[in-house]
Amino acid sequence: MARDLELHHGTLSRLLHRRRRLTTAAARAIAKRLGLPSTVVDRACCDADDAVVIIAVRREGFVPTSRRLATHTGLAPMPIV
Repeated sequence: MARDLELHHGTLSRLLHRRRRLTTAAARAIAKRLGLPSTVVDRACCDADDAVVIIAVRREGFVPTSRRLATHTGLAPMPIV
């Protein structure tokens, strides 16, 4: 499966076991190799990003700054602003 997705087997294992975050760019590359339309990937990435932000905001002691949110979520500061 990793070979079909043109990924290193270790990378695929870390993604599947959630030890590595799947970036939007990586998701798009994998989806392209699977023949999925970009709209499906974009929607899934937006939903995942939304969920990460909601979890971060609900944490006790959350400080509402884009840099702090980016640090806690792994998202880039620009899209959050």
